[in-house]
Amino acid sequence: MKRDGRNPIASVLKEHWGTTDQLKAIFWWKNRIIASHEALQRVPRKNVIEIQLEEFAHFARENQYQGLLAFLEIEDEPGIRGYFDGKVEGDRVIAQKWRNEITHPEFESKFEQVYRELLAAGIKTVRYE
Repeated sequence: MKRDGRNPIASVLKEHWGTTDQLKAIFWWKNRIIASHEALQRVPRKNVIEIQLEEFAHFARENQYQGLLAFLEIEDEPGIRGYFDGKVEGDRVIAQKWRNEITHPEFESKFEQVYRELLAAGIKTVRYE
């Protein structure tokens, strides 16, 4: 599951175990993305599905849901559908709370730099405007 990195950065800033430094949190996220990428390189490709949370929860909700069921080779059923419809809240996922919660004047430029470094290293991640 991937998502726009600014959202988990905003989340970690609120955790008692996380950093409160907004720029350091970018590097916390970067390190987690790199570790995840490296771990996935050791998993057979046929066993991996990459899902973008914003697509799954909001922008391409039904298509992504059906793709997950197909990947898992399971049929849709009321319990799964009920959980998806009731718990995977698209509006909450795309709310971009980070826009109001992250205030450091250098955050956007530093995040953009790290985002581009990851892409240049072949590590696919996304950000939404």
